[in-house]
Parts: sequence; C-alpha cells; structure tokens
Amino acid sequence: MNVYRRVTPLIVVLLLTVLFVGVVTIHPTISTAAPFPLEGTALKYKGVNYVANAYNEPNAYASADSNSSLNALKSTGANYVALTVTWELATHASNAVYSDPKDTPTDAALITAINGIHARGMGVMLKLMLDSGDKTDLVAPTNPAAWFACYATMCNHYAQIAQDHGVELFCIGTELSPLDTSNYSLWSTLISGVRAIYHGPLTYAAFSSYARIPFWGLLDYAGIDPYFPLSNAKTPSVADCVAGWSSYNDSGTVRNWLQEIETWQATVNKPVIFTELGYGSHDYAAKSPGSAPVGPYNGLGQANCYKAALRVFANKPWFAGIFWFAWSSDPKAGGAGDNGFSPQNKPAQSVLTANWLP
Repeated sequence: MNVYRRVTPLIVVLLLTVLFVGVVTIHPTISTAAPFPLEGTALKYKGVNYVANAYNEPNAYASADSNSSLNALKSTGANYVALTVTWELATHASNAVYSDPKDTPTDAALITAINGIHARGMGVMLKLMLDSGDKTDLVAPTNPAAWFACYATMCNHYAQIAQDHGVELFCIGTELSPLDTSNYSLWSTLISGVRAIYHGPLTYAAFSSYARIPFWGLLDYAGIDPYFPLSNAKTPSVADCVAGWSSYNDSGTVRNWLQEIETWQATVNKPVIFTELGYGSHDYAAKSPGSAPVGPYNGLGQANCYKAALRVFANKPWFAGIFWFAWSSDPKAGGAGDNGFSPQNKPAQSVLTANWLP
C-alpha cells in the first residue's frame, strides 16, 4: 500500500487500466459480476411439477383454467414444467399397472399441455408416477419380471409421445422403492427400450433410496426427491433451514444431507436434479416435509424453506435444478388459508419470481 502512495494518481489509474484490459483480453470470459449469484440464478432447470387441479379430471391439462395457470407460471420466470402422468397399482404387491380413465390425463390433453408449454417458451419434463390402491409408499410386486413387462408398455407409450412432441426431458419413474434398489437387468432392459424410442435425456425420481439405486449410470441425470427434515421450528427461518441441510438431528443421529448428496454424486458422476421438492404452507413445514399437510396455514414457513433450498444449492457445479411440488392447473389454487404444497398465490410464489426472473 505504501508503494501506491508514492505514485501519482494518474499513473495508478493508467496502470490499473492497462492491467484490467490485459486480463480481459487474455481471458475474455472473465465476468466482473459478483462471485456469488443470486439464489437460483445458476440453475438450468427452474421448474415445477404440474398437476391436475382435482381428481376425476382427465382433461384438466387441456382446460381454459390450465391455460391461465400456465400463463401465471410463466410470469414467475419458470423455464421448465414437469407434466405428471399417474397410472395405478391395485396394491403395492400387484404385477400390473393400468391407466385410470377417471384420473390419468388423456393423451390429447397431455399433448395440448406440451404444446402450450412450448408455446410459452418453457421446456417439458414428462414425469411418470404410480399410485397404489392400498395407499402405501412401497412397490413390491410378487413377480418383478411381469411387473417390468407391463410397466415398459406404459413407459414406451409416453416415450413415443415425448419423442413425437419434442419433450426435452423424460423421467422414467418416481419413488418405486424397494423395486428401484435391485433388478438391475430388468431396469437396463426397460431403459434400453425407452432409449430406442425417445432420444432425449432421461432421469428417474428417487426418494430415500437414491444412494442404493444401481442404474444411475444408464441415465443422463440423477433425480432426487429430497423431502428431508430440516428444522423443528413452528415457523422455520431461512437460517434454520439452511443450517438443517448440513446439520439436522434426526432422532439422535446428526444428518448432513448436503454432504451425503455430494458424496453420492461424486460416485455416480451425474448432474443432479431435484425432480420433486416441496413444503406445505403450515406450521412446522420443515419438520416432516414429505408428509400430508397438517396444521394451520403458515405461508412464511413455506417461503423460508424455498429460500433456503435455493440458497444452499444454487452454486453447486453438479446441481442442475429444482422442480417444485406442486403447481396446480387451477390458477386460483393455493392462497392464504390453504396449507397445502402449492406455492401459488402465496409468499413462496414471490420467492420463485424474485429468484427466477432475469
């Protein structure tokens, strides 16, 4: 510093100017922007899971309400939409999956939604899901080979729609545990069949089984639905939730969710997408985020959970983005008093807009 005091201000300015110009000339890609971008700005996928506004509406994706809802979603700065398609299992042990004419979107409605999303300048992830008649979180068929043969019919049908209509990303399944932690050869055959039809990138949406899934190497993105507890506070602050990603006391065991994800990612060497992440807008939203919403409305807690996730993961080079759960095809969904997962018409929607708009 003393050296600069002995040089005239003009010379200092000239020297600094020459130095700056030289650096920019040698490294034209160097940015003078702040070293840490705003929350969420580095994400490739800024998306939501898009769901029908109610059961028994297989044409909801083609409705006037859906058009209005997609317009509102576009105004947040979202660049991707995960169109969810749900089929059924009679029970978690069933060997067959089937389309429900009351709930599964019709192909025509699905194609209308794909085209509408593209017309608004957003990309599509087509995401396959199953519901079990016995309402368990398990998929454990008694005959895995028969189950995979039936499920492949479903996958290939939607892979063809995805290929024919320019879908940018295809998710071959969602939280099919414990089936997803074994049966490598059956998964390999399924994925090969999908790739023969659909030529875009593939992912899969896993929950707690993500580190034990054997077929990540066959996919382009590793997908997680990280509904991990972060805070036991009634209204968790952003700081509470940020800290919870790195240190949460889970029944006496301190879990570092972030480190666990990073360690696993280094082994699979695939970019990571949060294929689903959401929080109810109710008290204690970060305590058990994957559970059905219970308790009075609390929009601030939900918004703080959103802010924390965007803050923690925005600058991770291996992290590709988030698809929040869930945006309804009803433009009036959510709002003050609704304690569910939708961010619509709540403070959480403003968080997305603040982070996603250019």
